[in-house]
Amino acid sequence: MANTNHSILFLDIDGVLNDHEFDGMSESTKILPACVKQFNRIIRDTDPDVVLSSAWRYLILNGAMTLGGFHSLLRTHGVTKDLRIIGNLPEDISQVGGDEGAKQRGRAILNWFSGGYLYPNWVAVDDLELFRPDDYWVSQFVQTDGKVGLTAQDADLIIDRLNMRYEVERP
Repeated sequence: MANTNHSILFLDIDGVLNDHEFDGMSESTKILPACVKQFNRIIRDTDPDVVLSSAWRYLILNGAMTLGGFHSLLRTHGVTKDLRIIGNLPEDISQVGGDEGAKQRGRAILNWFSGGYLYPNWVAVDDLELFRPDDYWVSQFVQTDGKVGLTAQDADLIIDRLNMRYEVERP
């Protein structure tokens, strides 16, 4: 069982640490320094355990990389060494895109807690709408603009929620 004294952050990569801009030379999207700066601020100010909810988790699930290797990959893009990745969502979530894929990811995040993990506070950050505005769990969700990635305002909201300060209004 994970440490119950920490908060937890479910992390998407595409649309959070990048802007979905495809780079032809590398044949991938690039992690953006401005987004990493905000992400590092979240890690510094809240010290959360992190679970990969991103499709990038398939690098781990398919055996191409370990959690430690994924951490090293993020560090090469400026992510703090203090990042603590404790796991990833399971493989049994289809890679369906759009609204259905977002719903599946949202359900998988809620199901993750059925594994006996107890956290006093958690937030899921994603550019897809994992929880609708009328869902009970919407207060645990911060949606980024996928064309921009993680902003200072998004980071402030995540920090407040992980530190259980809810006086900041949702953008």
